[in-house]
Order: sequence, then structure tokens, then C-alpha cells
Amino acid sequence: MSIPLFDMAQHIESNRLIFEAAFNRVLDSTKLIMGSEVENFEVEFAEYLNINFCTSVANGTDALEIALRGLGATEGTKVGLAGNCGGYGRTAIELIGCLPIYVSIDPDNYLMSFLDLSEKIKSGKLDIVIVTHLYGYVYPNILELSALCKAYGVKLIEDCAQAHGATFGANKCGTFGDAGTFSFYPTKNLGALGDGGSVVCHEIEVANKIKFLRQYGWQEKYQVNYRYARNSRLDEIQAAFLRGMLPRLDSWNQKRIIIAQRYLSEVKNPKITLPNFNLNSYVGHIFPVFVLEAAKFQSFLGANGIDTAIHYPINDEAQFAWENKVEDSPVSYPVSLPISQYLKHEQATDIINALNDY
Repeated sequence: MSIPLFDMAQHIESNRLIFEAAFNRVLDSTKLIMGSEVENFEVEFAEYLNINFCTSVANGTDALEIALRGLGATEGTKVGLAGNCGGYGRTAIELIGCLPIYVSIDPDNYLMSFLDLSEKIKSGKLDIVIVTHLYGYVYPNILELSALCKAYGVKLIEDCAQAHGATFGANKCGTFGDAGTFSFYPTKNLGALGDGGSVVCHEIEVANKIKFLRQYGWQEKYQVNYRYARNSRLDEIQAAFLRGMLPRLDSWNQKRIIIAQRYLSEVKNPKITLPNFNLNSYVGHIFPVFVLEAAKFQSFLGANGIDTAIHYPINDEAQFAWENKVEDSPVSYPVSLPISQYLKHEQATDIINALNDY
């Protein structure tokens, strides 16, 4: 039997009673849209993050677009982002008509180069920055970036779609910038049983605008006060599922970190480069490793019953759909290994043995 990246069958079975209770609670309420489950989840998630406001939306990409608009982005707004994060920020940018400004990638950690990002901020090339806490690892320069953005009047959005519950010092990601966005896609550390997302922020003016933008621009029902709004609501049933799982998030993250610790300490193969993660700021959403021949490496692990993936196989700037696309750079893409709260000790041992045999 193969070892999956994430065992969804085990996830559903392990939490079946939570899901059934949530489902029955919503059925009994007869309130399917914008009811108490959504309201309570928003309060509980904001309290978990220790931030003032949480507004739930339909998915993580909507969260990015609505956060951009909530912070004043319009056509022509210059938005800095990384090109190796799956293209979700670029999708939101395209919907608004902003100008994407790509920041180079630091080869030491595969995250946005803080040096390049700093130069772009100081030279006035950016109005907004989207910083992605990639792989579930908090951007290591988040404090310096937050201070720099404030000093130069640049808005900061944290894309936390892979980093639910990740902390830097005493604070959780999503709380360092002007807004934080989350996806609750089913395989996330905190995932629904369908799509979902949220935007969190500190300021009531931003929170109010985001609330209006997620539901037609209504300030009151049928009274449209904001343009460029949409229907982007989290379903009551998904909010109920998320409420049931939120109390388990920290313990799940700790189990993921234990797997990461084993990989970092037990994999001893010079052909495999391990990530340089500080596990105090990591929640184990993805565990990437770097090899020279990714296809050969994946084939070897597949023959040993180990599922892998590449996050992500095409640099954002090179996607076919974009105008002025560039040629994809011939870099080594990271290969993602299985890591989850359901990965058994002996499964991790099998993976480590295969890695060392490669």
C-alpha cells in the first residue's frame, strides 16, 4: 500500500463524529448561509490568532483578491510577490488589474529575497506586498518586512494558506501585516470538507470594507455601497466543520513537526538537500527536498510506494496565460514528501530508509 502525501480517508474517519455533529447542528438550525456557525467561527479563529477581525470567504483566492481591494488596490496598483507560490496571488492581481512585480527568490531558502524586496520597497516600486509563508514556514524576515512596509507606506498582506497556526516568536502568522489571508482547502493544516477561506486584519475600517466586498458590496441588504464586490461567502456547513477541527489544529501541527524533525535528523544522503527550516516557525504543511533529477527521484520513491509532488512545477512568470510571460528558469524544483498528522512512525521510517537508499 502506498504512503500518500495526505491520507484524506484517515482524516475523515478520524474526525467522523466531529463532522457528523457539525452536519446535524446545521441541519437542525435550518440556517444554511451566513448564520451562527459562520459568526462563531470568525470569532473563534480571530481569538485563536489573537487578531481583532476575521471575515470568512468562499476560498483562499477570493481572500487574496478581497484583501487587496480592502487595502485599496485598483487597476495599476503595483503588487510585489514571489513567482514560486502556485500563482494564486497573480490570479487575484489579474482580477483587479494590478501590476505584478516579481521579487527574486533566495536560493538558500527558496523564499522571497529580502534584499531584493527591500530594494524594491525603498525605491518606490511597490504599493502592496504579498508575502507567502511557503510550505508552512513563517517568512524569516517577517518582522523586518513589517517594519519596512510601515516606514515606506507599503501595505503588507500575509498569504497564510499553508501556515495555519505557525508562529514567529509569540505571534501567529497573519498578524504581522495589514491583512492575512487563509485557505481552508481540505488538505490544509486546517481544512474544510470543501473550499473556504478568510481574511484577518487589525483595523475595523479594513474589516468593514472586506465584509461588504464579500457580499455584493451591501452595507445593508440590497443596498450596494461598494463597487467590485462579489458573492464570496463561507457556507454554514463548512464553518461548522472548521469549528470542530480548530481545537485540534495545534496538536496536529505538533505531530507534523515530529515527522519533520525525523527527516531533518535521519536523512543522510548527499544527493538530497534538506530545507533549512527553524522548526519553531514551521507547521509542516509541505516538506520539500531538493535533488538534481526530480523525475528520477520521484520515480524511485514511487516504486517504493511513496507518493510525492512538486510545489510548484512552473514558475508563475512563465505561465502560458499571462501577457509578457518569460521563459521558465531552469532551476531545481523541490519535491514534496509525505507529512501529516496521520503519518505513522513506521511509515516515516520507510520513507527515510528509501531516501537514504536513493
